[in-house]
Amino acid sequence: MRNLLPLLTASAALVLTACGGAKPEVRNAPPAVAPLPSPVVEYRPGPIEAVPVSTSALVLISSVPVSAFAASAPIVVADLPAMNPVPHEPPAALSADVNVVVLVSEAVGDPAQDLGSYTKVFVDNQLLGQTEKAAKSTQKRWGASLAPGNHLFRFEKWDLPRVGDWTMLDSQWQAPERFVRVDAQSRAVIRLKFYDEGRGHSLQIDRTPLPAPLP
Repeated sequence: MRNLLPLLTASAALVLTACGGAKPEVRNAPPAVAPLPSPVVEYRPGPIEAVPVSTSALVLISSVPVSAFAASAPIVVADLPAMNPVPHEPPAALSADVNVVVLVSEAVGDPAQDLGSYTKVFVDNQLLGQTEKAAKSTQKRWGASLAPGNHLFRFEKWDLPRVGDWTMLDSQWQAPERFVRVDAQSRAVIRLKFYDEGRGHSLQIDRTPLPAPLP
């Protein structure tokens, strides 16, 4: 028994070491390496370089017919409306014994806006005539021989736009109705003048004894 005691003691020491009593020695372990820092990428925009295009590529593109790029539906190109010319009608001839003459004109600041215009003349709610059609700045005339007495006059101004049909000036800018006395011994000359693109007007009545030259 005394001879077996040292053997048992050595065996017990080996068992304790295997069970975690002492850490076994690790040989040839690789050394720990610190992680490298991530590189910082800075974007700096610069000029865009032109991409060369070969001459053969241009020839290839130019050889493609335009019809290959056209849509299946036909393309309709509408004609632009024609611009209206400024009318230049001569004034109507008047007899020397007319006792009422209406003269209409307009102050135009821009020559490009000096388009066509004319004025209808209503007397006692009846249309008796109109002036000639001419440029706004041109003095236009209408006249008649009326029975003596007071007559209700109304004027209706019409303008020709650059494109389109004749349009009547808005009613709020038209000259208001007015009674005018007419007699056989004198001529009433009604002068109606528009300004501020037709938004303003002035009306003046003069009298000249008959016979007198026509204005």
